[in-house]
Amino acid sequence: MSGSRLAWFSHEICFWHDPGAGSGYVPVGPGVEPLRQFAVDPDLRRAEGLVKATGVMDHYTAHTPAPATDEELLLVHVPGHIDRIEAASAAGAGDAGVYAHVNYHSARAARLAAGACVQAATGVLDGRFDRAYCLVRPPGHHAEPDRAMALCLYNNLAVAARAAQRHGARRVLILDWDVHHGNGIQRTFYEDPDVLYISVHQDGLFPAASGLVMETGAGEGAGSTLNVPLPAGSGHGAYLAVMERLVEPAGPARGPGPGQVGGGVLAGGGWGAGRGHVR
Repeated sequence: MSGSRLAWFSHEICFWHDPGAGSGYVPVGPGVEPLRQFAVDPDLRRAEGLVKATGVMDHYTAHTPAPATDEELLLVHVPGHIDRIEAASAAGAGDAGVYAHVNYHSARAARLAAGACVQAATGVLDGRFDRAYCLVRPPGHHAEPDRAMALCLYNNLAVAARAAQRHGARRVLILDWDVHHGNGIQRTFYEDPDVLYISVHQDGLFPAASGLVMETGAGEGAGSTLNVPLPAGSGHGAYLAVMERLVEPAGPARGPGPGQVGGGVLAGGGWGAGRGHVR
């Protein structure tokens, strides 16, 4: 659909990133079988293919993202973090943090993923788009300001939220519904009163002892973090109830501002990284 107000961001290089073999978040080694990681190249291509085949893409305008700049990444990450990712990727393979495997293309893919989210956020703020969707890899919500973690290299949504603040947004809402807790997003904004972070995740899954109900923010950011840990096996009904009873009231109460959604697919019943059953 020409002139659509809905934007779609993706890039071929994001499909070339390889998170390596693993078994959950345990390094492959004695007694640990290498398994195919979740939501990698074949899955992304199939997702984008389905969007096109069903006609959904006809309602979007496709955009090619530019890589995030050092200036944008430094809104969240320390210089050493960027250097480690660039060096490990330039070497052709390695772990850029904690269970954060990279290949030769990963550094560029990570910059493109973060850049897509920045450009989506600022495009909405500028009024060029009503909404934007980013189909990108590597993911981001585990990446902390000083380390890559659990498949996540740069914290895409955190970088986008900081870019939105720099672009004039007074308040930002981040909703993260992956089966794992977004420890990196929480750490970035834990003392920021202007970013409301809501995480809906499986209780006690990953990271260990992260995303507890009593973790609600600190200092000026007290009350700006809302963790909703759900029991293993929670499905569509549980997630809808959380959205209706907690998320929808919380957003307007914080005042107007852009919203970002980390749509982690691992809460779905078809993935082995948790025990969610969202359809």
